[in-house]
Amino acid sequence: MRIPNGSLASCFITVKILSEFHKDAQKQALQLSTSDRWQLIQALLESLKDEANPKPKQGNL
Repeated sequence: MRIPNGSLASCFITVKILSEFHKDAQKQALQLSTSDRWQLIQALLESLKDEANPKPKQGNL
């Protein structure tokens, strides 16, 4: 598979942005109290669980 030059540069920029976002999010999480960190972890786990097992959308009956 061949990746156009523009796409490769775009991918690099996206990875760089995500890396910076991760560092910032980590710094903010470390400033939370232990209790708030656990709440964040629980919320993230629920979000991942929902993403892995999406509920079927219900239409109008």
